Amino acid sequence: MRRHGRHSEVLEVNLKHGEVNSQLGEPGPYTEQVERFMASLGKDIRQHLALQP
Repeated sequence: MRRHGRHSEVLEVNLKHGEVNSQLGEPGPYTEQVERFMASLGKDIRQHLALQP
């Protein structure tokens, strides 16, 4: 990814696909970690995340 100017990270969680779908976006450390990574991708994404309730 870096060769193409992209950034990636692996967040290992012991969840099944359906559990990821139901838990991501709910308050808690899992969502916080994902949003922290997303915010690192750029100003526009950080601003969008800041607008979320």
